[in-house]
Amino acid sequence: MPPVGSAQTPPLRPGAIVDWMFRSRETGEITIAQFPNVALWVFLVTVLLRSVVQTRGGVRTGIDAVAVAALAAWGALGAAAGWMSAAPLRTALLTAAALAMAWSRRAELRRLAYPLMGLAGLKLLAEDLQQGRSLTLFGSLIFFGGGLILLPRLMRRARPADSPLPLAAPDQQTRNRQRLR
Repeated sequence: MPPVGSAQTPPLRPGAIVDWMFRSRETGEITIAQFPNVALWVFLVTVLLRSVVQTRGGVRTGIDAVAVAALAAWGALGAAAGWMSAAPLRTALLTAAALAMAWSRRAELRRLAYPLMGLAGLKLLAEDLQQGRSLTLFGSLIFFGGGLILLPRLMRRARPADSPLPLAAPDQQTRNRQRLR
């Protein structure tokens, strides 16, 4: 095989990276999600229900619990089946789970966002850097870096209703009280 960057190296075609990440080497088909995938469908239905159901309390908590369980089952089943054997996809799954927890209005889930992102960072150090392949490392760093950028922004948005922290800074609250007098 010629060295990378030499005149004999064939040019990279536009869809090569997508094919490498998502195309099955055995069948040649795209294998992002294998249908019927019950856990994925359950998660997608709970996301739809969460946007439709406007109640608070037990119903909303039940929907959130089913969504988290379905996402965890989807990840576990995917890892067990071997279709998620590429390290960047596992990094993306951990990062997406951390972002989903930060996006949640539930204080219990929001508290787990940073520890899960830390777990993704440890996975990046332990697995991705050990593999040493530039393309997989690039993908992992893109997913993880994007998560590091988005996570604080999601955590800064309006706090959940059951959070003891104020919505505005103390000096802003003082100014608002003075205006009302």
